[in-house]
Amino acid sequence: LQQGRWLNDEVVNYYFMMLQDRSDRSQGKLPRTFLWNSFFWQKLSSNASGAYSYKSVARWSKRRHADIFSFERMIVPIHVGKTHWALGVVDLKECTLSYYDSLGASHPKFYDYISRYIEDEHKDKNSHAPLRKPSEWQRRDAVITPTCIVPRQNNSNDCGVFMCMFAEAVSGGRYSRGLASHSSAHWPECCYLPTMHSCMFARAR
Repeated sequence: LQQGRWLNDEVVNYYFMMLQDRSDRSQGKLPRTFLWNSFFWQKLSSNASGAYSYKSVARWSKRRHADIFSFERMIVPIHVGKTHWALGVVDLKECTLSYYDSLGASHPKFYDYISRYIEDEHKDKNSHAPLRKPSEWQRRDAVITPTCIVPRQNNSNDCGVFMCMFAEAVSGGRYSRGLASHSSAHWPECCYLPTMHSCMFARAR
């Protein structure tokens, strides 16, 4: 990645695949996490029209042989307007919905659509897992929850890197109630290199 260039969906999805692999290999040492690729949100929000469409993703969890309600967390990369990356996090254990945006924004549509998805998925898959109504779950982001401090980018290019690092931190069991443990200036570097190296090493063995 050259300076001033943006991360595209191929890079994002490959990195998320590595994070999923790390989670699957952790043997209980990390939170049991399910990570979607970038196309999940596009389909759920029905691409250009922006309308909610469970039908478009109804088979997706089955294709991956996954019951999302058996996981502690579900992570959703969101390409806002195809120009900005942010991250949605569903904590199925704590019943919280979080939106991490390095520009400090909120995303009401994420809370609405992902709540409806959880209900529809629970009903469609006849899950026996107990489910509290998602529309009543606690919501957290830098706008509606002042205590949820999210590192900010200081340019117009780094949103994809920040989003990947948010996913790394959450899936790695850190910063579940905010991402303020490191300064924004050094936050990507301190998380990115160890994770990238360890994931590549693990896959090579």
